[in-house]
Formats: sequence, structure tokens, C-alpha cells
Amino acid sequence: MKLRNLNIFIEIAHAGSLSKAAGSLGIAQPALSQLVANLEHSLGSTLFHRRTTGMELTPAGEMFLKYAKKISADFEQARLDVKHASQVPAGEVTVVIAAAVANLLAPELMIRAEALFPDVKITVRRAMSYPAAQMIREGQVDVGIVPGAKSMPNVRAELAYIDEMIFAGGVGMPLDQPGPIAFAEACRAPLVLPSQGHLTHRTIDQVAFDRGLHLNLRTRQDSSSLLRKLLACGYAYTIMPRAGMLEGVREGKLFIRPIPDLPLTRQMFVITSTERPNSAAVRAVRTLLWQQLERLSAEGIVPTLAPREPSPDDYPIPASAWTEAPNRAGLS
Repeated sequence: MKLRNLNIFIEIAHAGSLSKAAGSLGIAQPALSQLVANLEHSLGSTLFHRRTTGMELTPAGEMFLKYAKKISADFEQARLDVKHASQVPAGEVTVVIAAAVANLLAPELMIRAEALFPDVKITVRRAMSYPAAQMIREGQVDVGIVPGAKSMPNVRAELAYIDEMIFAGGVGMPLDQPGPIAFAEACRAPLVLPSQGHLTHRTIDQVAFDRGLHLNLRTRQDSSSLLRKLLACGYAYTIMPRAGMLEGVREGKLFIRPIPDLPLTRQMFVITSTERPNSAAVRAVRTLLWQQLERLSAEGIVPTLAPREPSPDDYPIPASAWTEAPNRAGLS
């Protein structure tokens, strides 16, 4: 069975008649009729009801159409992948980065990508976990790093690291003390947390409910940068993944304390869309993202990365490229 014949079958099914399909394909109608007969004989099933008004798919035809479309799409993707494999990275790449780590990752990723691959244009979309998942489901992004992507459709997800939940606030606030803090004491502190649609808040709220604790919620805030500013000015405290607070800690504005009796973690995944072309540009940006995570992990800025095997999708970027491209010291 030839791919060309599958594509002709798809066109006939969409056109709804042999005459219309013959016109769009530039193939004589008797030849199309014979092709359909040959397909039906090969499959041992009738694919179309022949009516005076046109061709209507049978249940078997509907099923075969789904397979035909998938085979055709897979072949086209394979053709593009092979074509792109030998190309210099170029084109547009849309990246989604979890809001908590966007400020850590986005500026350097964009600067280094521009320095190493000037023909690649990156668009970064910073999003909380729920909007990020929606973007992925709708096929709006090529690559990214988001929490909880293991069960997301239309993506290939690789575990990057596992982040712990910590208690954080502005330096000099009453609870800025050495050592851990109990979850019950953290709940009594005035808190600013993401909205209830956010995975972090839902999880913390459920743990507090299960333990008969009440969260002293002062306000909700979905902007991670504004949330950190509220902490820094002494407005409230928060319970958040560690990586999202480290920027403020590095600036000397925030403190963090572990919560030993809150055994919650957040898994962060590097994702690649399976619905969009796996171009050389996408592979290059994905590889840059992994390399940047490796550097941040080595510096203790993000947790230790999960073990990872080299992937055929990794784009060859020499280690020297990171010293030749602009470094993070020039970023503000």
C-alpha cells in the first residue's frame, strides 16, 4: 500500500465524491474508482457507500481514515525531522517557562540563543502551572519547563529536578530565624499564596485541611515577581517551591526556612511538543535549556538534576559556547 494512495483516499473522503476529488487531484475519475476498489479488496472491507449524491464513508471507512491520516502525518513529520536534522537552526521557537523560575531562566536563554543562533527567534511565555498546561494542550508552545507535565497530553516530558516546599518571607521579619519551621506555625503566619487554581495552593490547602489547620491567608497573588516584592516589604510570608524564592535570597531580600513536616515536592519537567515540528531550532533551544539548568544546578541555584541519558534530539552545542557567549554577570 503506497503513501500516495492513502493521501488520495483521504482526499476522496474529504471531497465526498469522486468527481470533486478528481478535479482537485487532477486524476481521472475511473482511475480513482479503481484505486478505491483496490484498497477495499486489500483491506477486505467496504470503505464507501456509493450514492447518487456522492461517496459516504462506512464505519470501516471512518476507522481507516483515522489510520490513514496518522500514517500520512507521521511520514510528513519524519520528512521534516530528517530535513531539519542537517539544517542550521533557524525560525521561531515558542518557549513556556514556569513563572517561579522564569526570571532565572528566560533572560540568559534568550541572550545565549541569540548569540549562538542568530537566525532563531525565541518567544518566551511566562505562565503559572494551569495556564502553562493549557498552552501545551492547545499546541501553542514548542518547548519549555513546567511542573507536573508527566500526565500532560501532546508532550514528551523529561524530569528535570524535584523541588521542595519552603517557608519564605522578607529579611528581618519576625519569623526570619535560623532552622526549620513547623507547618502549623507556618499556617498561622499571614500568608500570600497563588490563586486556588494554582497547583501549589491546592496542594497546601488540602494538606492543611487534612490536618485540621487553617491557612491565615492574607491575599492571593499569581504574579511571582509581585509576590516576592510583597514578601520583601514585610507584607506577608509564603509557602512556595524553593527555586522560586532563590532570586530574592541571592539579592539579600528574602529568607527561606525548610518545613520538615510538609513532605510536599514539585516535579519540574522539560517538555517538547509532539504536535509541532521538531526542527533544528527547537532542538537547539531545548538543548540550551538543559545546559542552562545544568549550570544553575552546579551553582546550587536549582536542585540537583535528575539522571538523564543523552537524547537523539540533543543539538550539538560545545561547552566552549557558554564561555564565548555572554555570561550571566552581564544580566540584571
